[in-house]
Amino acid sequence: MSMSAYGDGELLSMARRGNTAARAELWDRADTDVEYGHGDYLVRLLVEHGIARPTNTLTRAGESVAAHYRRRRER
Repeated sequence: MSMSAYGDGELLSMARRGNTAARAELWDRADTDVEYGHGDYLVRLLVEHGIARPTNTLTRAGESVAAHYRRRRER
């Protein structure tokens, strides 16, 4: 099952147990929320729970997932 099929709560639980894919999905969702102006609640929640940003995501290159897909659509 794709990580996008899980809810934030399920992913948070998985990420707290060390699941890297869940951690990456949560940070991608958090970046997308911020990018689209939906607030930074998820970012604050991840920081509060000590869930570090993965180093191998698009955001490492300074680009959120939302920006990545927007750029792809604009081509």
